[in-house]
Amino acid sequence: MERLIAFALALLLAPGAHALPVKEATTQEVARIATTKSAGRHMIAEKLADLLAAEGVTTEFREFPQMRTVYAVEAGLADIEVMRIDVVEAALPSLIKIKPYFMRLELVGVRKRNADDTLPPPIPDDGSWRKWRIGVPSGVLSVRVIGIDNPVPLLPGEDVFDTMARFDMIVVPSYLVGQPAMLPKGTIIERLPDVEPVDVFVYVNPSRPDLAEKLTMIAEKHFPLDYCRDIASECWRDHARPQR
Repeated sequence: MERLIAFALALLLAPGAHALPVKEATTQEVARIATTKSAGRHMIAEKLADLLAAEGVTTEFREFPQMRTVYAVEAGLADIEVMRIDVVEAALPSLIKIKPYFMRLELVGVRKRNADDTLPPPIPDDGSWRKWRIGVPSGVLSVRVIGIDNPVPLLPGEDVFDTMARFDMIVVPSYLVGQPAMLPKGTIIERLPDVEPVDVFVYVNPSRPDLAEKLTMIAEKHFPLDYCRDIASECWRDHARPQR
């Protein structure tokens, strides 16, 4: 299995191998999938496309280089300033690794408001950002993400919800959205648990309930249903687009 994964990654990393062709539409039902130039995500997107094709859905890929991604996040409580997470994707360490790349998270401008509504100095770079993976940063009571790991460049005036609306599906790695409290509401989420080398979440545009239904069918046929659906219901329960 490891040799097969290494061989598949080698093909994907070969010169010119990153350009996924746009599949010709053979039916009226087309799913626009946003992905990135990550080798692992390509493998998953292609597998997903094959499964959708078996259900009569033609897929069109749009890929983007992802070197730096910005999360838009909003405080869960009023006394915490809006903060931002920058995600930096590192280079591929080795073809024989199960996970094809590593991620590094940095918190920017995370500050708890004082009682008089002023802001203290920024939290020093003391490594406390590492706690984000298992909870929230030191000194922060509650946060919730209003964005996603966004592989699509935002257009002027857009937020992540506008960006998502331009696509039917967005494929992202699961370990970026591992906490239910970090997830926004408004889309259907399905997980492909047995796909190597990277587990992913697939965000589905809420305007495409037909596509969500197809993905549910795929999950029932190919993946443990409780592993997909339970995560979905837990993740999306109490989160909504913020009012402006």
